[in-house]
Amino acid sequence: MDIVSKYGESLRRPTLVGLIVFSIAMLFWLIQSNPLTMQPSIFDTTGLNRLANHTHVNSAIERSFTDFIPFIQPQIKNLSFPDYATKVMGIIILGLILISLRRKFERKFRH
Repeated sequence: MDIVSKYGESLRRPTLVGLIVFSIAMLFWLIQSNPLTMQPSIFDTTGLNRLANHTHVNSAIERSFTDFIPFIQPQIKNLSFPDYATKVMGIIILGLILISLRRKFERKFRH
């Protein structure tokens, strides 16, 4: 965890890792033929051919966002492995961000 959080002292590291995880999740859902599918596949993809389709892009962003932020309920009831993996990483990263903010404000207001 030292790579990601620097023992809760760094706010930049977990934020950067969070942006990377969110970007990878969004890219994964962008290459799917349907971002709202319940059974995504790495092998059955469309590539980035649908970037001009705003509905497809919005669905991919929405699914990535609802996966990454643990408090938002997704539209899809049956989540797949990429959804759970993104949720777990989102919870860890959000926790690291909250810990670093807490430490930052403790130092600022106590001393």
